Parts: sequence; C-alpha cells; structure tokens
Amino acid sequence: MTVKDVLMSLVFDGLVDSDKIGTSVYFWAFPSKAGQNRRKKIDELQTEVSRLESRYRELESALSKARKSKEDTTERQQAVCSLKSNQLILENLKADLINLQHYHPSRLEELKFQSDSAIDSANRWTDNVFQIISWIKNKFGLDESVLRKQFRIPENFDYIDS
Repeated sequence: MTVKDVLMSLVFDGLVDSDKIGTSVYFWAFPSKAGQNRRKKIDELQTEVSRLESRYRELESALSKARKSKEDTTERQQAVCSLKSNQLILENLKADLINLQHYHPSRLEELKFQSDSAIDSANRWTDNVFQIISWIKNKFGLDESVLRKQFRIPENFDYIDS
C-alpha cells in the first residue's frame, strides 16, 4: 500500500480529515476528535437503550393486561373445548370432502371419457387383428380356425360394446 492509499482508507474510516486547498490536498487529525466521536456514539447508544427500555416496559404492561383479560375461567375453558371439537369436525369434513370428490360430476365425466377412449383404442386394435387375420387368410389360403389356434387368438375374441 502506498501512503496515499493508507491516508484515503483513514479518511473513509473517519479517523483523518482531508481538504483540498488550491492544487494540494491536506490531511490532518485532532486527538480530541476521536474522544468526541466516542462521546457522540455513547450518547446515541444511551438514547437507544432508554428508548428500548421504555418499549420493553410498555410491552410488559401490555402482556400483563392480556394475561389478566385471558384468565382461565370456565367460560373460556368451554370455548377452547368447543373450538377444539369444531376443528376436529372440520378436519373430518375435509377428509370426507376429499373422499367424495371421487364422485364429483366432472370427475365422473373425465372417467367416462377415459373409459370411452380406452374402449375405442381396444376396438381399434381388435379391428387391426381382424384385418391381419383376413390378410393372412387371403394371402396364404389358410383356414381362420387354424390361424386363431396358431396365434392363440381365442374363439370369443370380439369387439367391446360400450
């Protein structure tokens, strides 16, 4: 570090003052400035401490008032018990709602659409199998029952009715 860098870091830290006079830059530090800065910081911290202590006392008094207003009375115990039972009922109702959503009309429509789509796909593949059987039967002159037996296609293999 050069002298200029050290002086600039001291200026940034507030330990040294600088001023430009003409073409020159002058640096100086008074011994009493550090003491003044410390006293100023102490005063700021003391005012902050007193402010926080008063805030603490306010919060303590508010807490004690809140505790007094919430004394454990039979009425309060009944209300807390009622609240807990109502929360339990609410949780049970939410679970029932989740179970009943399986029967929601939009869910049933979606399932019907998926089922129709699956039936259409199965019938399309069944049609493909029949087309292949017909093509092999015509191309090679084989009997359909022999083809079904050879490819393990059951006799009751047919389209799915929806």
